[in-house]
Amino acid sequence: MRAGFLTVAGLALLCLLPRPAKADLKICNRTSYVLEAATQTIVKNTESLTHGWIHLTPGNCAVAVKGELNGASYMVYARSSLAHAGPPRAWGGSFPVCVKDEDFTLHQAVTQPYCTASDTFALPFAPVNIKDRRDWTMALDETPALPSLVAAQLAGVKRLLADNGYKVGAINGAPSKPTQAALTDFRKKANFKPGDGNDLLFVALEKQALTKAAPQGYAVCNDTAEPLVADRPQILCPSDDHAPGRQRCLSAGAETQRHRTGGWNGEILHRCRRL
Repeated sequence: MRAGFLTVAGLALLCLLPRPAKADLKICNRTSYVLEAATQTIVKNTESLTHGWIHLTPGNCAVAVKGELNGASYMVYARSSLAHAGPPRAWGGSFPVCVKDEDFTLHQAVTQPYCTASDTFALPFAPVNIKDRRDWTMALDETPALPSLVAAQLAGVKRLLADNGYKVGAINGAPSKPTQAALTDFRKKANFKPGDGNDLLFVALEKQALTKAAPQGYAVCNDTAEPLVADRPQILCPSDDHAPGRQRCLSAGAETQRHRTGGWNGEILHRCRRL
């Protein structure tokens, strides 16, 4: 079956094919953003296993935790790809969990107050209520929500085309002539073959967009208990109470207090770098 991204009907066939049932935790990307997701499995009340990053293109699903869900609880965090224009976005909650920027697997204590391992930092994860099931599928949405995975796939292609400089109009799940014209032009310039499908299309669009994405500035955040010297130069002090999930940050020429908040519909994320 040809899997080219040409019509909504063709996309529907891709998403609705029957799949064998497996006992896993699956994450579906029902947004127009390419996402990276990480999960934490709390094995016991004091031990956890954190794993990332899972690459999720719009409209697709992936297994985040393999096998029957026998853990005490599960948490998830997701962030948008750096290929997208504008500020990054995040899907999460209020529970700080240590992660790394690159692909990682970490064994850590649940009650660990700070991230002490090399190159680790905390991000605010959200709990997943699996309702005592041995398998569970969850979806990440944006606001306004897209109605289906098929719509998310089309909206995702539109967003990446826009990130690559094409004028496609509104980022939504509705087909349009400008989108079709932009897609035809991109496939031609990328030397796509007639049978090249959606997976290759998303890879090519994201790769090309990464070369065009302009930095949106950065914030320097102090998540330690000690003062740091920023290279502006300024002294960056810890927050007054140094509560988990709160940081003192320098951003865009001003010192601000940032509280980590988030939800499954995505919040604007200002990524931080520790000096």
